[in-house]
Amino acid sequence: MNPERCLNAIAGANGLLLSCTVYPRQCRVNRTRDEKGCCKTGMLPVIARYGPHFGEEPPLVESKGSGTLVVTHGDLACCFLPELRYQST
Repeated sequence: MNPERCLNAIAGANGLLLSCTVYPRQCRVNRTRDEKGCCKTGMLPVIARYGPHFGEEPPLVESKGSGTLVVTHGDLACCFLPELRYQST
């Protein structure tokens, strides 16, 4: 990815956090001010788990996998993680 495209992607992601609609519940809190909505996550998510993911089309995963990040706190009624729930302790 070229530097300009990378900066545009960062700006777009930060824009989503101003009135957060990252998760399906779309609570619209301002995560750039560390406000916490339904997901109980502020500006920076906490990563619970990461690893390779091979459940996509072959061009996406190749031999190393496409990658998976699981974040804590979120309770999306587990529409994205039907088999696992990670809770804050």
